[in-house]
Amino acid sequence: MKHSLLKDIIGYAKTKGRAPLDERQMNTLKDLYIELAKSTLLGCMVFIILYGYMDFRNMECQISFLSLSSSYLGALTYYYLIRFCYQQVIGIDANFEILVVPALFFTPNLILNTIHIIGDFLQVNSFFYIITALLWPVYLLLIYLGANRIYQKGQIMQEQQLENGEIRFRSRKQVVNYIIITIIILALFPISYDLLFQLGLLASTVFILYLLWYYGFHTPQNEYILDESGLHYYKALWNRQGGHIAYQDIESVEQRDTFNIGYAKDKVLIHCKDGKKIMLFPENAYQFCIEIENNLY
Repeated sequence: MKHSLLKDIIGYAKTKGRAPLDERQMNTLKDLYIELAKSTLLGCMVFIILYGYMDFRNMECQISFLSLSSSYLGALTYYYLIRFCYQQVIGIDANFEILVVPALFFTPNLILNTIHIIGDFLQVNSFFYIITALLWPVYLLLIYLGANRIYQKGQIMQEQQLENGEIRFRSRKQVVNYIIITIIILALFPISYDLLFQLGLLASTVFILYLLWYYGFHTPQNEYILDESGLHYYKALWNRQGGHIAYQDIESVEQRDTFNIGYAKDKVLIHCKDGKKIMLFPENAYQFCIEIENNLY
C-alpha cells in the first residue's frame, strides 16, 4: 500500500512531540533544519543588499516586495520539503509546520508570478491574468502531488536499502547558497533590477520543476554507500576519483571544520591503515561517522 503524504502528516500531528524518533531521523532533521535556517538568513541578506543598492542608485522595481519574498520563501521551503520527503523524515517532529505551510502555500505564488512574467513578455490581455490567478488552487494541488510522489519514491528507496543491507548518504550540496551568492554578484553590475528579479523568478520555477523530475522520476545518485563489505564512494572531495574501502582497512574517521557562514563539522576525513587519507562531504556527517565507527569495532 502506498503511503500518503497528507495522511502521514495528519497522523503524526496527533502525536506531535511524542512520536518516537531514531537516531538517524533526529540527526537528519537537525542537519536539514540548520541548512534551512542558514539559507533563509542568506536570503534575507540578499533582499537587504538588493534593496540597499536600489535605494543608493535611486531605482525602483515594478515587482512588489510581497511577490518576491513569498516566491523566495516558496522556492526555498519547497526545496527542503522535497528533501525531507525523500529521506522519510516528514511530519514527525513538533516544528514541521514552519516548513510545510510556507512550502505548500507560497510555492503556488512563485508559479503564478512566473506565469505573469511570461504573459508580460507575450503581451497578453488582462483576461489571461484573471484566469491564471483563479487557477491558484490547481497550482497548490500540483505542488502537493509532486511532494507526495517524492515521499512515496523515498519510501520505496528505503525499503530497497533495507533489503540490500545498505545505508546510503548523498553528498552535501550547497545549491541554494551558490544561487544566493550569484544573485548578490549580479546585483553589483549596472543592470535592470526588474530584469534581475524576473530572471530569478523564472530560474526558481525551472529549479523547482527540475527537483520534481529529479526526485520523483529519477533515482538521485547516492555517492556514499555503506554495506557489509565496506564504504563505496563515487567521488571524494575536490573531484578526486571514487573507490571502495573495506572496514578493516580504515584506521579512524573524524569530522573536520568548514567555514560556511559559521563553523560546522560537515567534512569527514577517513584515515586508512596504509597512510592514505580520504576527504568526503556527506549530508548528515555525524551520522555518517557513527555508522562507519560502528562497523570498525
